[in-house]
Amino acid sequence: MMNDQVKKVEKYFSDREEYTTLGSLVETMKVINTPEDQELLEATVKSYSDVMSTPYIDEKLTMNYVRSMILEPFFGQASILQKTFSSKSIDEHIEQIHIDFVEPAQLELAFQQMWQSGDPTAIQSYLEHNQHYAPFKTWHKGIKKCKTIEELDRYCQEEILPCSLINGLFGTQSLEEKSFVPLAFSKDKAVNFSWDFEKSCPVPISAVARLILFLAPLGLTPYTRRVGSIQANENYRYFGLVLTKKNFVKDVKLNNNYLRARSKGTEFTDAIIGLFHETTDKADKLKDALLMIELSSEYQAKKTLLDYYHMPSYLVSFFNEYAYLFKGMKHSLLKDRYLREILKGIDPKQVIYEYIRMAIKESFHVYGAYQAVKARYHILNSMRGVDEMASNDKAVTFVYFQGVNLRKQLVGRASTGDENAPYRASGSKKVEGIAYRLLNAVKSGDKSEFMDSVFRLYLSANAAGNKQKLSVPSIFLDGFKEEGLDFDTLANAFITGLLSQDEEKKEEASTHES
Repeated sequence: MMNDQVKKVEKYFSDREEYTTLGSLVETMKVINTPEDQELLEATVKSYSDVMSTPYIDEKLTMNYVRSMILEPFFGQASILQKTFSSKSIDEHIEQIHIDFVEPAQLELAFQQMWQSGDPTAIQSYLEHNQHYAPFKTWHKGIKKCKTIEELDRYCQEEILPCSLINGLFGTQSLEEKSFVPLAFSKDKAVNFSWDFEKSCPVPISAVARLILFLAPLGLTPYTRRVGSIQANENYRYFGLVLTKKNFVKDVKLNNNYLRARSKGTEFTDAIIGLFHETTDKADKLKDALLMIELSSEYQAKKTLLDYYHMPSYLVSFFNEYAYLFKGMKHSLLKDRYLREILKGIDPKQVIYEYIRMAIKESFHVYGAYQAVKARYHILNSMRGVDEMASNDKAVTFVYFQGVNLRKQLVGRASTGDENAPYRASGSKKVEGIAYRLLNAVKSGDKSEFMDSVFRLYLSANAAGNKQKLSVPSIFLDGFKEEGLDFDTLANAFITGLLSQDEEKKEEASTHES
């Protein structure tokens, strides 16, 4: 990482003494490889930090980071982001921002006040003295012919396009990629949005609207998000926003807290649950359900990803009682996908299938998969308005331990140590194969295939000569009924129990005790 930063310094300041010093420090780092070099390591890192903190180096690298990571995804074609502008100082960037964004907004707001006064002479005079602003120069040619307020109103309504984003303001420019990449099209591709087929300005906006869009990143939280499956995923630079029904000041505070949490590396799920629990009053939680927006934009790739999530009242009820279930889900990617699915109102069973498949490969994830099954059960009940769920939770636990007990019989039977017994495959390996077969039946919704496999498992376990005989519990019939446990909950709870080992059972026991 140090070497990468020094290469950036070389691009701009290769003739400076600081660059030579940084190169020496990087070379020193390459020979540090024993505990005896601890003092040299600390001294080298401190010297590197001091040199990189030199104002002109820090300013240039910080500005480049802001340009490439924050501004370019939102305003790809803005003048300050052109390659020819990369050598400019921060003061020159500020000056150009004032020219491009601030001054036009000031001029238009002043014109808006003048126009509301209804004095054609004063309006004409204002436009005449500000013809350096191109839209005013065009307007002045038409407005100078207006003698009455009626003629002025008619001209503004018929000849000047309105702002598409802010009512009451006039459109002076088009919403293009230089204005706001995530929402904009190039002019050639925005013809279907055109006012009166005016291709030169298909989506008119005011300078005030453009300034507000330019300020948008100030309220967003930047972070890296993995998108895709467990096997194939990519990291994207995302920006997030959290909104409630509270006032603006409280929403700002909420987003500042969200920014602090994500800046510390807190995962999406933990950050959202943390924000939810900041409100201690239950009535406030029900009233102030969260709305979350996430977007990722790549100007060069012409690609924007946008997700928005709403936490309805039934999820508020769920999080009030069962947010702790997410603590048991240790797979961060699947946990975050799980939360995003339920916030979108989507049944998270597909994520659970993937979690169970992961648990078959790595037993460490069995407990997390079981917690995901329980969470889904409570979410479905919350959606149906079922308030008293504690007693029904015992049914899920009961099915889970049916799988636990059956595993004991199957694994124990395969490892009795009896030399006269016929050779059998490893008990754990056999259970894994059974779990795959059961999971495939659940995913395809084949209840008959699933129950047939379950009956065969019990027959096989009882035929091994074990003293303890297991009977198939009647609760499995719930999978064929409308009431009771739904098929997915019943089947997945049983599969996770079948996969469970001592470590998971101990962890669950300690959780129940706490």
